[in-house]
Amino acid sequence: MVFVKGCDLSDEQKYEVSKIFSEGFYQWFKYFSKDIERLSRAFEDCFIWEKFYFAVIESRVCGMAAINDGKSPSVRLSQRKMIKNLGFFKGCLAYFILKSMFENHKYPFPVSEGTGSIEFVAVSEKFRRQGVASNLLKHIIGITDQEKYILEVADTNTAAVLLYKKLGFEIIYSVREKNPKRSGINNYLYMELTHKK
Repeated sequence: MVFVKGCDLSDEQKYEVSKIFSEGFYQWFKYFSKDIERLSRAFEDCFIWEKFYFAVIESRVCGMAAINDGKSPSVRLSQRKMIKNLGFFKGCLAYFILKSMFENHKYPFPVSEGTGSIEFVAVSEKFRRQGVASNLLKHIIGITDQEKYILEVADTNTAAVLLYKKLGFEIIYSVREKNPKRSGINNYLYMELTHKK
């Protein structure tokens, strides 16, 4: 397994990223389309590559995660691509809902200087339970050298919560989901890791 910055991926690998993204966040995307290929094309080219790191095995992208300052987006969605691949109504709806979630996302607490925000952690279905996410996050934390790291995770994503706890993250804040029956999520958990330099 090697770790690659987003800017260094090939065009073919970049398409793999949008597929991993669609698989990883399918719970949120399935209302707009249940077709992973359509979703992958809709999200193609939305990534701000310099903010992403990838785990690669034998030239195949198998995992992804972004890191930024918690104040600027890691993705920029294309309304045109969403309409083209999801249809006019669902494409427009996806664009406005997801733009609010992804591009205009704010933490429910102030983010201090020297804090890295970890976002969009996802692993290809074929490579899950093989240590991809944990090794990728250890790599990111090892090379970015922030004082603290924060992330948001759904409480129902128990595998991710356990992984983050194993890496040393602690829950510092919780926000109740407004529509738990529709989303399948009860609370959004905010976790923090203080980096020991």
